Amino acid sequence: MQKQDILHRILHPGVVAVIRADDSGQLVNVAHALEAGGVTAMEVTMTTPNALEVIRAVDTEL
Repeated sequence: MQKQDILHRILHPGVVAVIRADDSGQLVNVAHALEAGGVTAMEVTMTTPNALEVIRAVDTEL
């Protein structure tokens, strides 16, 4: 992917899914489902338990 394509995806995501949960156990699966549905931008709120670990796991898998 070229720099222009990456910039366009960042600036024009269409929809940004905001993920907030009391239990982070299924959030990687949620991210996979969102991706399958065409969502390319996701935010995991820092109030979610283990938010940074979830973000790392999603980044690794997607």
